[in-house]
Amino acid sequence: MNLELNKMAQEAATSRRPLEPGSAAKADGRASVIRFCVLLAPLAVIGLLLMPGRSDQVLYAVSRDPMAFRNYAGEVAAHRSQRVAPCTLVILGHSIGRHLDHRQFWSGSGLNYSIGGDTLAGLMARAGTYEMDGAAAVLVMIGINDVFKSDDDEVVRGFKRLLTQLSFAKVVLCAILPVDEARVPRSFTGFFRGIRTTNQRVHGINARVAGLCEDFPNVTWCDPSQELCDAKGALRSEFTEDGVHLNPDGYTVVEKCLRLCIQEAGLAVAK
Repeated sequence: MNLELNKMAQEAATSRRPLEPGSAAKADGRASVIRFCVLLAPLAVIGLLLMPGRSDQVLYAVSRDPMAFRNYAGEVAAHRSQRVAPCTLVILGHSIGRHLDHRQFWSGSGLNYSIGGDTLAGLMARAGTYEMDGAAAVLVMIGINDVFKSDDDEVVRGFKRLLTQLSFAKVVLCAILPVDEARVPRSFTGFFRGIRTTNQRVHGINARVAGLCEDFPNVTWCDPSQELCDAKGALRSEFTEDGVHLNPDGYTVVEKCLRLCIQEAGLAVAK
């Protein structure tokens, strides 16, 4: 029995294929590549976080909701399927714009194309896919998410590109609304780029964008900040639940201001 086992062991040993020339080097090379990728992955993530612009939708999806990016694409597709009838007001914006009631300041029909978490870059990308040539006017409420993540110059440049893109329409541009600084969460991108959200920045950007609107005769500037702010320029607590988004009382103030701005622009106003 032992002789048979020894014979079988010898046959198994002699039947093994010898290593191919250079195979050890190839294995070491693959291991080096894997180690390099492992080391590079954190740097790639940090790089993505530092990038302003269209990466914001990816960051929003990762940080808030695994389904958010898919939902974003679905909402854009739903917007594109809608027909813009004559006398229609199209609202473009983020989560604050999403809950505006156009019936409070517009006499015709309204389509709200606002998406929560959106930025200037995201809005420009999707607005270019919408058929809005028949719209009576376009109301834009965007920017606070950019303040969270981008410096002031980047935000102002974004508004200039957006207004240039919307030069075909009559535009009512709403100012970036103030916030309660103590309750504003700091974004991933803002943290890595050393950017803080302050009302001083918000008001400064608004002043620059208001001046920018003078170069666009089709744009009406609307700033409800004065009615929403306290003596320090912050969003008053009675108008918000979380320091950023408006409650019903806050929306009443903003919609009243929009009504006045739309009336001054000679557009259709709700009765």
